[in-house]
Amino acid sequence: MGRLAEITMRVPAAMAGAEPGAEAFLACAEAVVPVVKALGVALMPVQVDVGGNIERLQQRHAKDPGQFVSVFDFVRAEKAAGEHASNLGCTKGLLWLIRAMRFLEELIRRVFASREVSTYDAATAAYDVVLKPYHGWVTYGVFQAALAVLPYREDVIEALGGGEEALAEEAAAFLEGLGPLLDRVHTFLESEGCNFPDTV
Repeated sequence: MGRLAEITMRVPAAMAGAEPGAEAFLACAEAVVPVVKALGVALMPVQVDVGGNIERLQQRHAKDPGQFVSVFDFVRAEKAAGEHASNLGCTKGLLWLIRAMRFLEELIRRVFASREVSTYDAATAAYDVVLKPYHGWVTYGVFQAALAVLPYREDVIEALGGGEEALAEEAAAFLEGLGPLLDRVHTFLESEGCNFPDTV
């Protein structure tokens, strides 16, 4: 089983309830970290961001698991306290976690759309669609430099844990499973006015 399958197998638990469960969602997000790591040191900024936002949400959850049953409860609690716009809060932590996971989703979609697509081209296109609108010039420059030194496609395939054919099947299942979960969280954030357009 490759790294993408490890994420896919955690999605059903996160999708099981009326709302994504906090613990199940965070377990799914944790499985994203090894995938980002497999894409090489170039994506260290994404890896650090994902890990930091997961930790932020886990720490808040640990303080009162009964209050944060759903991943949406982080946002509700901060909105009630007027803290949802804080850069140090869980609402923005969840927002950036979703964006990072969406970037990975789009990158994987493009890598496996054609064997002719390089990792660089797939990552650049994914970045332009998902993250670039929220990045200022400095962050944009950091990402452009990072994307330029991504590993070759064959090295990424190997690091993800399988051959091209097997991983193509895993990628299809990954996209089919993860997409609806991310859509669900994104739709909630949008409905709560928490899909902040600020750049970093």
